[in-house]
Amino acid sequence: MAAEDAYARLGETLERLAHAAGRPERLTDALDVADLSLHAGVPEAVVRSLLDGGFFAQPPGFLTADEPEALNEALQPVLRGLEARSDPLAALRTPEFRRLAVRAPHILPDALSSLSRWADMITCPDADGPGTGTEGSGPTGGDCR
Repeated sequence: MAAEDAYARLGETLERLAHAAGRPERLTDALDVADLSLHAGVPEAVVRSLLDGGFFAQPPGFLTADEPEALNEALQPVLRGLEARSDPLAALRTPEFRRLAVRAPHILPDALSSLSRWADMITCPDADGPGTGTEGSGPTGGDCR
């Protein structure tokens, strides 16, 4: 079951990447496979295969969930970067930031991004304290837990 979930999450990430990258013919042409391999700790050949949709038709348990999970995690910063470039006003999708934008139409995208990070930090403080790497995953940018 975990392997199925890992492949499903990776599939969703790949779909979002393809959309954010402008639907390239192959994701391996649009992404730095060697860098992803290094960050995921997965061999380049496996990264290429997973990016091209390989192993998805195999039965659960064919591969452990480790490789798809690792690649999915390594793809998240790439995805966030592409999505930010393709839709710089994505932070305005929350009602709070839409109200802010209406009240301050002169605000720059960088300032809005800083406000978003600050709002995440104060509304979803990390239980372990600042500096643990989990700040900024609140209601405006992620999944506050």
